[in-house]
Amino acid sequence: MAIKEMVVLALVSSAVSGFAANRIGEDVVHAPTIGKNEQLPPGIASAQGSTRLLFKVGFDGTAKADFAGGMAEPLKLTRNLKFVPGVKGQALEMLSGKNSALGYAVEGNLVPERGAVSFWYKPNKTLYDRSDAQSYRCFICTEPRKPRCGSGELWFWRYGSQLRADVSDDDDSYVVSNARLSEEWNHLVFNWSELGASIFLNGKEITRNTRNASSLFKAAQRKFPLPAVRDGGSLSFSTRCLPTTFFVGGKGGSQFMDGAMDELEIWSAPLTAEEINARIAASGIPLPKKAVPVGKRFEKDGANPYVAEPFGKGGEIPDLDLIETVKFDAIPTDTNRFISRGEVRVGELNGIKYLEAGRKAEDRWAYRFILPDDDAPIYVFDVDYPDDTKRTMDVVVQGSQETRWDGTKGADYILQMGIACGDEYPNTGKILTDRYIYWRRGRDVTLSTMTCRGEAPAAISEIRLYRVKSGRLPQADIKEPPANDDGWRRTFAHYFEDVSVGYNFAVDGDGGDEKSIGPMLDRLIATMKFTGQNVFCYPGCWYGGLMGEVYSPRSHLADYRRAYLEKFDRADIYYLPTINQFHLPMTTADICLAPGKDGTCHDSPLTIMNDGRISSGAFHGRPTSYNALHPAVQKNVLDSVDTFIAEGKGHPSFKGIVLHLTRHSLLWFGNETGGYNDYAVKAFARERKVPVPEADGDPLRGKVYADWIKANAFDEWIDWRCEKIAEFYREIARRLAAARPDLKLVINSFLLPDCRHADFTKSDFLETANRRAGLDARKLADVSNIAICQSEMPADYRWFGPLDPTNPKDRGRWGDTFATSEPIHRVMYSRRGDFGSIYLTTYPWINQHDRYWESHTAATKDVNCHGLYYRDDKHGPMRVPWLKECPWRVSTVNPSGRDALRAYALPMRYTDVLAHSKGGFLVGTYGTEDVLVPWMRAFRALPAVKMSDCGGNAFVKIRTASFRGKTYFYVLNTDNGPRSITFDFPEGTVDLISNKNFHGATTLKLEAYELRSYMK
Repeated sequence: MAIKEMVVLALVSSAVSGFAANRIGEDVVHAPTIGKNEQLPPGIASAQGSTRLLFKVGFDGTAKADFAGGMAEPLKLTRNLKFVPGVKGQALEMLSGKNSALGYAVEGNLVPERGAVSFWYKPNKTLYDRSDAQSYRCFICTEPRKPRCGSGELWFWRYGSQLRADVSDDDDSYVVSNARLSEEWNHLVFNWSELGASIFLNGKEITRNTRNASSLFKAAQRKFPLPAVRDGGSLSFSTRCLPTTFFVGGKGGSQFMDGAMDELEIWSAPLTAEEINARIAASGIPLPKKAVPVGKRFEKDGANPYVAEPFGKGGEIPDLDLIETVKFDAIPTDTNRFISRGEVRVGELNGIKYLEAGRKAEDRWAYRFILPDDDAPIYVFDVDYPDDTKRTMDVVVQGSQETRWDGTKGADYILQMGIACGDEYPNTGKILTDRYIYWRRGRDVTLSTMTCRGEAPAAISEIRLYRVKSGRLPQADIKEPPANDDGWRRTFAHYFEDVSVGYNFAVDGDGGDEKSIGPMLDRLIATMKFTGQNVFCYPGCWYGGLMGEVYSPRSHLADYRRAYLEKFDRADIYYLPTINQFHLPMTTADICLAPGKDGTCHDSPLTIMNDGRISSGAFHGRPTSYNALHPAVQKNVLDSVDTFIAEGKGHPSFKGIVLHLTRHSLLWFGNETGGYNDYAVKAFARERKVPVPEADGDPLRGKVYADWIKANAFDEWIDWRCEKIAEFYREIARRLAAARPDLKLVINSFLLPDCRHADFTKSDFLETANRRAGLDARKLADVSNIAICQSEMPADYRWFGPLDPTNPKDRGRWGDTFATSEPIHRVMYSRRGDFGSIYLTTYPWINQHDRYWESHTAATKDVNCHGLYYRDDKHGPMRVPWLKECPWRVSTVNPSGRDALRAYALPMRYTDVLAHSKGGFLVGTYGTEDVLVPWMRAFRALPAVKMSDCGGNAFVKIRTASFRGKTYFYVLNTDNGPRSITFDFPEGTVDLISNKNFHGATTLKLEAYELRSYMK
């Protein structure tokens, strides 16, 4: 039969070399020779011996093996097989609902510890349609075990668009990829070993197992030894149970592969990429079509179908069609539309009644809406709420029951926002309105609101649902001056910490395939232009390293960055890939895999802590696991930098790189507790002539170093580390400048407030914390293409405190420091010292991180490898037939009303800021655009040069600068209430937004946080 498109897929483990064409029974010399049922314990390296073909079946009208090292006949459980045309003769077909099963004996045919399985696969229908995406599809597996993790169960399968392979070790070190299979025949090679797994697609590696410091630390705690090896390390299997049966095409009567399989082979050890490609070439079967040519993906695109001309002052949407108004002046009685959890009561403000959720955290209520039966892509929810007391509430709109394109129900992140009022945001005593844009996926949707913090109840008085009749969002009317000498203008960036952009826009495929990438980006661009944003910051490296073919978390094309650049080139939006990485793939360097208690890790990239041991594993809020001074760490980062430059330097939308410096980032030290490796301490002692004591014989000598340095040379140690990190950052900036002079390195300090730190109450805590982590902005002030960014987390105070008497976890968050830390946390990001690191940089940048309110309140169970924990009725989802609640909420909680501008304005009380950014997991600006867009129009009307004070007072700042022969001014109220000020404008001054002329002494009346811009 004609074969239109072929794909090779391989699940492969450790890298091995040497390949020779072979026949059945002949050896490929490179791996251990495995005889019948020979069992090698975990930990034996697999880079010696030979690989042999153990099993082969062609499915030419029979399931009996053509060759077998063990039993050739299928097991008795085999039933209801069907044979269809294949790549060579006939193939096996297994479809859902046919009650088919096929199994073989493991003995002699498959080695559980390591092996290779080769076959061709053709899906029965489109892989990614909704009816298919929900189900598990098993290609091959050994018999299931409970618990699976630790048992060594082998399982190669797909779930919707994802390909996944499990070796079922103690840490559940599965590999997953979003690489797309052909809808025709796909040639597969499937391998596994005690070192883990990887997947090759079409001769290219698309994902692999890598060990990281977290898994090493876990392994070091176990009772059984972890062998010290190089370039990888053995996985652990504490409950390994050797199988007797393996299943093909399903799991012995379930999880059918829904397609056809042909030419199945099983090998005794993993195959390399060279071997895979040689076998593909020898087969004579053509590979799939090449990827979309560079620059051709969007060449036929017309105008963005979701962008309209500017309208009004900005942040407004014209041409709305009112669908429904719901007043909550009584508790609804329609059980087909309303449900609640916890107490619900009716309150009143200024004669307007509202429905309030209970005062306990996670109390909530929900109301159902049915959208019109049309194709309108954009709807709007206007939510009225009482600004009369302290409230910390979220507002979530989700599909009520609809299955997402990938088969999940309720996991809907299109709109998850929230509101904070009262306490640090003084109440107005009015009913306020947040307007939320909703990208429609289905008709049946539910809006829910939840009390996020105890004693700060959620409340809504009215909801109005509108359809945007044009299906477009008006872009903000931005009028910018020319770029500065570095090629930059003022920036308002959409900044993603997470690799989750595809979840926001109701596009089937989440932008992770060729069909959905264009529409997803069009909707992203429309949202950015509506909000007045001109820069997109998104991970190019995420937690595990460089994203692409090998590492593809969530749903992304292998060349997604190229797609972004091509689309943004056409949209006049800049893109900066971020490096938000905290693990070093263990295959990129020599890593010490010793338990970390004997001092043998000192020469490795793993950081030595001040207790003499390795880190417990990098994760949010913990110290980094790696020493940024190690050559392997810096090479890994610089390789990614070079990749971004090569991809982007030919695109005008490429504008540089962002270093995302969390405490656990491998780009610096994170804090003062790590970095005490021999090579770092000895270099410090040598270069600064500091007599740090020798302790080479002490396995915990890192503690000896740390204790002595703390007592005798701590400040100089911190300064030396900052100097070395600055050298590293200068090299990245140098490479960017060499590629193109307008490319900028943005260094973003993303330290979460460490409320328990002894120095937390000091006014310069953040600046000091940056230096102790390795960032001293003074050492980079002379580098013109470096921008220093300080992240702030306005919702963090609400997340941590004040103490919630209904939440026992609160005391754990604060520990014993509540009395002293809580009042400081309340005013954090409002003091001069909070922004000390940006004062000297030529391009000061402030990033607002949406401290998304993560809550698993609606989860039905917590799943892990060793069993299920079911939540009780008080804490699980609201149970009603018409609603499947989103199990994991990630709501962005923004201040109410004009206080939404607070985090933009307050840093500018102390210095001019040239760039603002906001984001996290989702679009975090919804509900604030009515005040935010006019502010950003005034901000972006100014040139990208630092402006100097020329008047004003403690609250109202007036600054000026000369640029391109003109004089610019701005007036900014940094207070939370109205302010007036008189300023003597020079003749010929024009308001850059209203175009009104000003001359002489003029009294300006400013709303809270209002910004006005002028030019002469």
